[in-house]
Amino acid sequence: MDFYRTLRVVLCSALLPALCSCTSSKKDAWIPWKDRKPVVRDYAPIKNHRLQLVLTNSRRVYHPGEDVILNYRLVNRGSKTIKIYEWIENNDAANLMVYYHPYDTSIKQFKPEEWTCLKTEFDKEPFRFQLVLNPGNSVLISRKLDFISKLPPDAPSQKIFVRGMLNLKSLPLKSQTAVITIK
Repeated sequence: MDFYRTLRVVLCSALLPALCSCTSSKKDAWIPWKDRKPVVRDYAPIKNHRLQLVLTNSRRVYHPGEDVILNYRLVNRGSKTIKIYEWIENNDAANLMVYYHPYDTSIKQFKPEEWTCLKTEFDKEPFRFQLVLNPGNSVLISRKLDFISKLPPDAPSQKIFVRGMLNLKSLPLKSQTAVITIK
């Protein structure tokens, strides 16, 4: 009987400090998901990658007033897994900016300040998560070109340069320039 009493005293004295230290303070309390604030941080540049941003639309002729959606594919062509820590959650289109400019054969170099940019504006910092691209995998990003749907049906025929660019600080990857026709 003495052995069990001694064992009980030893166990209680060992567990008592552990149980008493489990108090919660206001700053450690659980915060509901809707009340959480996103963490704003600097993301390290992603280097030594073989990622490619490719326009996948085979159709390049559209009509004024038509809803036009450009589909870009971010492909990992390398042999190692790439982790993008700042991928914007719940809105893949926000991860892509589309630049457009009237067709001009004299343009030899892409200068973003001379092109019109379509990108998502946020009132507050969006939630971000980690996107993992294994070798050979890809993610599809779609972006609507609103300005074409707003053109009147009798708008003159025109050619436009378009170029996609990721809206990420750690990975400012650009696609090749493509030409679309509106007629």
